[in-house]
Order: sequence, then structure tokens, then C-alpha cells
Amino acid sequence: VGVPALPALQAARVLALRVLALQALRVLLARALAPCLADRPGDEGFASACYHVSLEPFMQRGRELSAEGITVQDRQLARWAEVDDGKIPMPDGAAMVYNLRGQAADFDSHTLYLTDAQHIHAAYIPFATPESTGLSAEPNQGGPWIMMPGRPSAHIMFSFKGEAEAAHEH
Repeated sequence: VGVPALPALQAARVLALRVLALQALRVLLARALAPCLADRPGDEGFASACYHVSLEPFMQRGRELSAEGITVQDRQLARWAEVDDGKIPMPDGAAMVYNLRGQAADFDSHTLYLTDAQHIHAAYIPFATPESTGLSAEPNQGGPWIMMPGRPSAHIMFSFKGEAEAAHEH
């Protein structure tokens, strides 16, 4: 007869599995030269991001400004100015960012899938505009659109809920 696991033990097991899943993802994506940021322990949600190595100077500077307590808008303005001044290099072409967000309770420890996840992918194309891409600057849930057009961090957004995960046959 099994003894029911204590909530703390269950939480520790889920966290350990999340770490293992992220480590496996990081190894796979490292082969594609993609740094990955793991989930922040202690919060109810789950978030992870991986991106092309060419975006690392821009992303690293954002983390530094965040650690200094700089607001999101001021971080953007500071990084844009630093790109314009040649202090932060940006990719010559498109560079992908992959984000996965959801609730920790939706992580399936048997399949290692995060059910009901939100996938937010972006193709950074510095200084791209609606005119240069043919895309709208208006948000389009489920379809591509260009965010921050004309800026160093201009990117094509792709956002969708985890229907692919739900349809996955285990």
C-alpha cells in the first residue's frame, strides 16, 4: 500500500522534472547555438525562453538593466540607444526567439509536456517595418504580425495556445 506524497514532496518532484526537461531542451537547442533561460523557481507559472545566439548581447543587456531595477519601457529605450550608438550588435538577418509559458500545475510529469501552454515565438528582424515585410503592425492572435516596427528589436510575432501539445499522441 503506497503512502500519499506530501505536497512539498510532490512540488519538489515536479520541480526536479521541470529542471530535467529544461536541461534536455537546452542540450538540444545548444546544438543550434541557442541560449536558453530556465523558469524562475518559486512562482506559480512556468516560463522558458530560447533564442538564437546572435541576440545574446541584446538580451544580456536587458537582463543587466532589469537587475538594476530599470522599467521595461526604459530598458527598451536604453537598449535601442545603445544599438544606435553601436554598443550592442544586432543580427544581420532574422533570429528566432522561442517562449513557452503556462502554469506549473499543467506540467505532465509522465509525458514531460506542459499542457495548455502558450507558445510565443518571434523572428527578430532589426528595423523591419510593415512595408518591408508585408505584415500588419496590429496584433493578430494565431497569425503573424510585426511588433515594434522600425526599431532595433522589431520582430514578427507568432502566438498560439498549446493545441499541438493537446493533440500529441502519447
